Amino acid sequence: MIRAFIADDEVWVRSLLKNMIDWKRLGIQLVGEASTGTDALAGCLKIHPDILITDIKMADLDGLELIHSLKTVSPELETIVISGHSDFAFAQRAIRESVCDYVLKPINKLEFEFILSRAVERIVHRRGCSDELEQIGEVENKVADFGTHETIHAPAPIIDVRIARVCEYLQENYQLNPSLTEASRLTSMNPTYFSEVFKREVGLGYSAFLLSIKMRSAVALLEETELKIFEIAALAGFSDSAYFSRVFKRSFLSSPEVYRKEHSAKENSSSSTI
Repeated sequence: MIRAFIADDEVWVRSLLKNMIDWKRLGIQLVGEASTGTDALAGCLKIHPDILITDIKMADLDGLELIHSLKTVSPELETIVISGHSDFAFAQRAIRESVCDYVLKPINKLEFEFILSRAVERIVHRRGCSDELEQIGEVENKVADFGTHETIHAPAPIIDVRIARVCEYLQENYQLNPSLTEASRLTSMNPTYFSEVFKREVGLGYSAFLLSIKMRSAVALLEETELKIFEIAALAGFSDSAYFSRVFKRSFLSSPEVYRKEHSAKENSSSSTI
């Protein structure tokens, strides 16, 4: 069994990854998680995972510094970096650190499982286990097929293609705040059954998943623009900026204004060291 470790300072992201991905089907065992880069470094040095999935920005030790430290002792470690927004400077550093894959939030289940299957394939290839490689190749093909919305007549598919279609729709139309009932019409399921299937397949309830997309959009706008808070709220799909601020603070433990200031300070500090 191939072993994976997750490092992300946001508990909801770690929870999403643990519950959304069909790890067992991919032949992967989750062996640890950490909320800081320092804890992740200690955990990985102790556990020696085959795959590291890490957020690119963490308070004490960012994802690329973590990877650099681990690659000195485990050069074949498969590394997958996840980030809330596209950042050219960090992308350049990722290339220098030989990061295997770079994924933007919000995380797409199909895309992420495909990336994991490629990592598993590389590991199995290095181990020279042709039987396992053939099995993983079958999984990768199934993921790719789902990505093209083709129905696979096989038991226990990685994700219901109808739910995958809804996830894509939400990522493209979250600003419209589509209701659960509206989304269920895309699947021809009744709302109650759709809600149950969605949570089972995605690992989050419908409202929580939609909110996660809106929050990641808000974070990107706070980090990358100088728009006013009420403008960001509207672009993220909130009609009430006060409500947006309350939800944001509940999600990130700081107000949008404070988050922006802290991120700006971190960016200035990072720029001086790159």
